[in-house]
Amino acid sequence: MDLDVINIETFIRGQRYYNKYDPRSDLKQDHKLWVLVLNQAEKLDHDLYCILHGYRCVGTRLKEVDGILKLKKGVEWEKYWVDDKEYKVESHKNLLPYRNLIREILKRALHQSEQMALF
Repeated sequence: MDLDVINIETFIRGQRYYNKYDPRSDLKQDHKLWVLVLNQAEKLDHDLYCILHGYRCVGTRLKEVDGILKLKKGVEWEKYWVDDKEYKVESHKNLLPYRNLIREILKRALHQSEQMALF
């Protein structure tokens, strides 16, 4: 096998792994939190992992509000939904069935992030 082909395959595998836990690492502000959230989601519920991964792909942010980690739509949302109403309807349809699990995952991720900040 050609060495260039091996290098490209190795690169692609590396990129897939790197993007597995944050497909939008260009959004630096909450990158570390997304790595924690998607890692937890993958372990607990693959369907939820896929949904959250998709929301991150379109720029969804994680923000801490009053000690609680929350999902917030990013500035890019307008590229994917016609208006705010459509975004909310779609988000409720996709996320509401998982609300308790999402809450737990976000709580764990925030706790892990706080623990990591101590070191």
